[in-house]
Amino acid sequence: MIRPYLSAARNHAGIETQRLRLALAREPTVLDASLPDGAVSDDPNVLFLCYGNICRSPLAERYLESVAEDRGIDGLSADSAGLRTTAGRASPDDAVRVADDLGVDLSDHRSKPVMAEHLERSDLVVVMDLLNYSDLRREFGDRDEKTRFLGVFSGEGYEIDDPYGQGIDGFQALYGDVVRAVDGLVRALESER
Repeated sequence: MIRPYLSAARNHAGIETQRLRLALAREPTVLDASLPDGAVSDDPNVLFLCYGNICRSPLAERYLESVAEDRGIDGLSADSAGLRTTAGRASPDDAVRVADDLGVDLSDHRSKPVMAEHLERSDLVVVMDLLNYSDLRREFGDRDEKTRFLGVFSGEGYEIDDPYGQGIDGFQALYGDVVRAVDGLVRALESER
């Protein structure tokens, strides 16, 4: 019975360690709204990561694809995956409804776990929060040169919280954060072209 508490404490300690590391770093690239070199190519590959790949990262992926198409940004490819997920999970009904209100269809989305191959072929790896960042570093090592927090592109902090279990209001608020940040990412991509 104590095992879940130890796991939660370990997660919290890991997150706080990452927060402290970022606060003490001279110029933490993951908090920089500039793009890594590979992401300014004619055909950048962007990978969005979150906890379960059922809420934030699929919305960011599909919204980015939609905006890129609308703005004529050719050659861009987007993908998403989860750091703590199993394959084949559907997005929650509230997530699908709120995404639909934003013009994004998540009804056919199914989760997939991130694999080393996803990271290797990506020019920009975008995480949502410190837990994602901590999991990424623990499982795959330091990839800071091409990793950014999505929130830095909105100019409103760097983390975008997980809306899972927060109901429709939580999804509306947090999906608004995702959309604003992806719009900022698109502006950054356009300015580098």
